[in-house]
Amino acid sequence: MKYEDVAWHSGSDDYPKDLPAQAAATHTGMFIAWALTSGLGSTLLAADAGELRARKVTPGAFFYSQCDGKFTDEDLNDEGNAFAKLYFDPEVAMYLGDYDAVLCSGLKSAYHVPDTWSTAGSPNGGAASSESGRGGSSGADDVTRGRTERRRRPPI
Repeated sequence: MKYEDVAWHSGSDDYPKDLPAQAAATHTGMFIAWALTSGLGSTLLAADAGELRARKVTPGAFFYSQCDGKFTDEDLNDEGNAFAKLYFDPEVAMYLGDYDAVLCSGLKSAYHVPDTWSTAGSPNGGAASSESGRGGSSGADDVTRGRTERRRRPPI
């Protein structure tokens, strides 16, 4: 199953002409980076994620180069696919709606979100510690954190 393809965005008539095709990889790259660092990636993709974990490559650049801009069920393990089908699937649009709400305010489009680690937040689910000593959150972490905490909570 193919969840996403950069070409679906960068090849459309409404894609911003001022941006390279790689800008269409940012939103999916952030999701994949979060999934890989949360143990939801496939064995094959996780094996290729050393530079991503070390932050030597940004989430969008990793997705664009390692996955050729295509996000499929082969990139995730069974648990990751179960989650992606409920949250990432464009038909449901929960991820994209959350992404827009958290990261796109004041930007020309969702494609203008910077592909940076400061935008993506911490790969382990929280930004650097805040002044109060508790872990904070930023960027894309907010997009996925609430959904997975509810998903992983055992039934009462």
